[in-house]
Amino acid sequence: MKRSDIILVRHGEPDCDGRGRLNRTAFLDWLVCYATAGVTREPPQAAPCRVAASSVQAIFASDLPRAKDSAAMLAGLLPVQTDTVFNEADIAIAPFGFSLRPELWTAAGRLIWLAGASKQESFSDAKIRAARAAATLLAEAELGSVLLVGHGWMNRMIARVLVQHGMRRVETTGSGFWSLIRFSQSAL
Repeated sequence: MKRSDIILVRHGEPDCDGRGRLNRTAFLDWLVCYATAGVTREPPQAAPCRVAASSVQAIFASDLPRAKDSAAMLAGLLPVQTDTVFNEADIAIAPFGFSLRPELWTAAGRLIWLAGASKQESFSDAKIRAARAAATLLAEAELGSVLLVGHGWMNRMIARVLVQHGMRRVETTGSGFWSLIRFSQSAL
């Protein structure tokens, strides 16, 4: 049976102010806000995601508020199936004593996490979870096209697994909020 498309969407912009420089303590507070925030609104750049969502038979989402809110904006009458397997990968906290913008804290934390520092989920554990997430999407895609509203880093990890399973990237709209990557089965 031919596998249908799998579409990975990054959630919308969280309703959490990320402007300015933050010291380590303020960054930890910002991470809590980011983890618990819904999304601000559905901007015009979400239009390709809305079109993609109108063509699928199932929508999945991480169980984090920003992903669930984004999925609800796209789902129409389709139910959204949430699962922690799609949640964002862990991030380490850099031990810096100076102030940085949140995106620089995040980049430093991601590099430290990739190097093996983690208080929760390791990089290798996240790869295993990404493989489980991809398996869920691949199985569901046997029945029709599916869309996942997830997160930047975990979506990239899932994408690698999809390619390993013979899917090919046929569309991408970038890596920012409301971006998407569409995969189709590779021609054999």
